[in-house]
Amino acid sequence: MLEFIENMLKWIVPPPDSDIAANHGWRWRIAAFTAASFFGVIIIAVLAFGIVPQVFAGFASSTALQDSVTEQQRHWVYVLDKQILDYRIQQCHAGTPEAKQLYYSKIQWLMEEYQKLTRQPYVLPSCTDL
Repeated sequence: MLEFIENMLKWIVPPPDSDIAANHGWRWRIAAFTAASFFGVIIIAVLAFGIVPQVFAGFASSTALQDSVTEQQRHWVYVLDKQILDYRIQQCHAGTPEAKQLYYSKIQWLMEEYQKLTRQPYVLPSCTDL
């Protein structure tokens, strides 16, 4: 195993007492590796950004990203709506004014978040409707 590592190191870096041909071969190996790495990075970047959609459309096209964002917003609007309604039911059934105020403060914060997401105010149902 040690001999294999030693041979690999000699292939990567020639010994200091090597001849001109060995140094020349080493330079060509380094140049080829550097060029291959450079062009590999370029190819990966071109593919990742979808510059050549016939080959690969990229990791995230703008329409797919927008669809994902829209779906996520719908999910959060649904979750906020459910939480607001649950807190409203608890507020209507609360016995003390302090508990009602606590639930209302939670509802108010959730309603602000709902309005940020939907750009329209949340219509809070009255306790008689629940």
